[in-house]
Amino acid sequence: MKPFYRRVGGHLLTGLVGLITTSAAALTVVPPTFSELVACAESIVRTEVVDTSAEWRRTSDGRPFIVTLVTLKIEATLKGAASEELVLTQLGGRIGETWLAIPGLPKWRKGDRDFLFVAENGRVICPLVGLPHGRYWIVRDPANQAEYVARNNGAALAAVADVVNPLTGVGATPARLLASANPLHPPLSAPQFETAVRDEVARQAAAMAH
Repeated sequence: MKPFYRRVGGHLLTGLVGLITTSAAALTVVPPTFSELVACAESIVRTEVVDTSAEWRRTSDGRPFIVTLVTLKIEATLKGAASEELVLTQLGGRIGETWLAIPGLPKWRKGDRDFLFVAENGRVICPLVGLPHGRYWIVRDPANQAEYVARNNGAALAAVADVVNPLTGVGATPARLLASANPLHPPLSAPQFETAVRDEVARQAAAMAH
């Protein structure tokens, strides 16, 4: 199965610079199902952002462009080879007064904790399966210190089946997660989400073995 970002226009880093527009439609993504999200990921990890930095790169014909390097501490590996650290390469960023902004790509902050579904790191504009659909925030409830899962727009994730729903209202903050959650469908806790991912990884591995 090919990753969704490839099917919906995730061009190679070295071939994309001249194709970037300021239209968010350029990064329209077909949301994957939960099973597809797991299947397309080369690695699935629970992480914390340690640092971000930007650097210049050049295309094969010499044109300069900026990439952001996101250094992550890996807290747990749910799929793929285990490691202590991961550095993601994402197109865009800022160096001095020069910006390369790509609408729709994730924004990273030191201390952010997430579940990430990673594929083709360094070879595509963003190494998350389904772009924003490949990142799930870990949000701590200050009332009881329990950790819950939110989508990349800040909306509570009540069930893994909901990952296929379109992302709307991008810009919600983690602090609003619990207040906006449906009381009849509370958000998944981080351990519940992690268990669901591990179970799906095991189910797919068993299916491939037969």
